[in-house]
Amino acid sequence: MEERTFETPFRHSFDKPVTVKFVLQIKPDATIRVSYGLTQTPLEYAKVKNASRLTVEMLELLTVDEMKACGDTESDIQAAIDEKKVTLGENKSAMSNIVDYAAREKATLLQTKMFGELEAADVASAHDTFDKLKGFCGDQAKRLGDLIAVVMSKYKTTDPRRYEPFEQVKDIKVKEQTPPPSALPLSEQVKSQLAKATWYEGNFQAAMNEMATVFNASKSCEEICEHYGINNTGGKWSKELRAEVFNLDLGTDEVDPLLMALCFEVLNKKYSIYGLKNKYLQETFKEPPNLHMNLVIKDGWLCEVQMLFRDILLIKKELHKFYDVNRADGPFIVAGKLFKSLADPDSKQPDDEAGDKNDDNVNSESKINSLMKVVKAKDAEIERLNKLLAEKLPEPPPSPKPELKILKRMSSKLMKKG
Repeated sequence: MEERTFETPFRHSFDKPVTVKFVLQIKPDATIRVSYGLTQTPLEYAKVKNASRLTVEMLELLTVDEMKACGDTESDIQAAIDEKKVTLGENKSAMSNIVDYAAREKATLLQTKMFGELEAADVASAHDTFDKLKGFCGDQAKRLGDLIAVVMSKYKTTDPRRYEPFEQVKDIKVKEQTPPPSALPLSEQVKSQLAKATWYEGNFQAAMNEMATVFNASKSCEEICEHYGINNTGGKWSKELRAEVFNLDLGTDEVDPLLMALCFEVLNKKYSIYGLKNKYLQETFKEPPNLHMNLVIKDGWLCEVQMLFRDILLIKKELHKFYDVNRADGPFIVAGKLFKSLADPDSKQPDDEAGDKNDDNVNSESKINSLMKVVKAKDAEIERLNKLLAEKLPEPPPSPKPELKILKRMSSKLMKKG
């Protein structure tokens, strides 16, 4: 038996770089044993021929199951590695082009020209420019749509073990809904439901924020399982926690596949899921996919939750700007600038980063406690509101006409400019 030891820095599954000590024991059955601290490497006990010629590169890109599936010879393994390299390379190239600043500039120039023609009352020219803008935005929407399949291949290819639990999240058919019985007139029912929904919304947002804080504060999936009492028998969730965070932007979480699956487990334990659609399981993608669910929070009230992979959310944000123009039917429908700025690609874009601000103190225990207090306070307020809603709600006092407020604001701005 021949034994060699060497150390090298590398990135396993694109996590933080670590220095790994490899001990290769070349035996007659060509079994490789690799020492990697407390974590097994993808190649541990993988059987191959010509083992002494294996490279660290192979250890990076293939899992045990992939190694066993691709054949017994080193050439088979190398072919599998080359195929994965191509996939990941395509993804890296595609992701660098999600935000095409030249395309943004062209769309902005066409939009500026169109509004200039409208101001000059040249409606015919404005329609011609709109047609050009719409065609260009349609091309950009298709370009971004094509990136979705590439991105999904990355999530499945980079580390299939992290993706596997997520694939087990299956659809739940939405049940038919019926309005609650009420003796109130329809207008009063609407007022009642809106008032009640407002209170429920605040309570649900606080609960989601508390959950995101717990996830971000945890150093491992085991910590999250322990906090929420999730069954981890067999080590299903015993995998390293990726350095990605929950970013609550309009109720949308952006996470990696393993964390998304674990988040679903937590939501499934805390709430009754009324309907669920795992749109990531589609074979083809016509729009950015998500994990879309409706949760029963209390007394039959539902809240909607969408969960997206980080790169999918980036595509969705950019795609939405072009899609709005592509579905418009005339220049008067395209209101407001598509892009707030056309800065250098290395600088922060206000329209891109508005939902990506992470609080440095998000992991603090005090924040978790304060959020829990909000949840309890909202629960108490909802109980009080339920009693009030049993009676007819009084008419609200008349409010100033919104048109007057708008005119006052506009006149104020005009005076300042003048």
